[in-house]
Amino acid sequence: MVDNLPQPSSPSQVLTKPELVWKLKEMGYSLSEIAAELNFANTEAVVTCLNEKYKQEAAWLTEDQRTMFLGIQMGRYESIIRGVAQSAQLGDPKSAEVMLKAMAEENKLMRMTDTQSTQTAQVLVVSGDEASYIAALREAS
Repeated sequence: MVDNLPQPSSPSQVLTKPELVWKLKEMGYSLSEIAAELNFANTEAVVTCLNEKYKQEAAWLTEDQRTMFLGIQMGRYESIIRGVAQSAQLGDPKSAEVMLKAMAEENKLMRMTDTQSTQTAQVLVVSGDEASYIAALREAS
């Protein structure tokens, strides 16, 4: 087992599995090392566990913090793209591969590849009553 993690001093400080995975990832462990250390079936199971922790952490962020982190990550992808763009354009296959992967991740981050809308909408009915508006919508569809 991992010996250099802080040991809990009370039952309330016991780490959940997602928290333990998070800590190991922060300490530089690879996904395969984490899978072996914590008896996960494979690295995909580790990623699933990490995603659970990311969702928990994201719930605590304010909109300003989300925007800031999004900007930081977009800047990282842009730096990668700028760094390999010239050699990719000159035909280096490794640079082209890195550039395409960074662009794909950037597109995912910007949700350019989403097929469904991620925005919620609120309809404001200016005239008429709500019930007749809903009935008209049902008839139209």
